[in-house]
Amino acid sequence: MPSSVFKDDSRPLTVYCRDIAVTALGTRFRLAGHAPQVFVHLYEGKVRVRDTASMATPVYPAPGESVAYLSAEKDLSRWISTDCH
Repeated sequence: MPSSVFKDDSRPLTVYCRDIAVTALGTRFRLAGHAPQVFVHLYEGKVRVRDTASMATPVYPAPGESVAYLSAEKDLSRWISTDCH
């Protein structure tokens, strides 16, 4: 089930799962952590997905896109997904 978060610039919500931090910026998203991967699907709004273990550039998926973090590769990959419920 996706999480809904209302925008509040003074108190952003950040959810941590393994080495990934997802910061909600007024949105609806789903976060699933299945070792050794973490998946984020954005339904609407905006989120920032970043690797907390490195200084890599954060990923900002568009609505309808998903992000996968593969811990072995320390890589954030983004793709368009239409079947994420």
